[in-house]
Amino acid sequence: MAWVLENTVLELPFVTRDSDGISIPNGQDAHVETANWLRDETDLDDFVIRATMSRLPPEWPDDG
Repeated sequence: MAWVLENTVLELPFVTRDSDGISIPNGQDAHVETANWLRDETDLDDFVIRATMSRLPPEWPDDG
């Protein structure tokens, strides 16, 4: 798991590491980037992504 975190997860542009651990910042830009990545890279439905990412704008996923 440590290898995956270091070599896969931490390379994602919306993931950060700080003294509290590894996370996705709680801002709209990071949530949109994460949601778009989930949409492209997984088979999750948009409603599941929207329910998970609390900072998405109302127009997501149609905002680009």
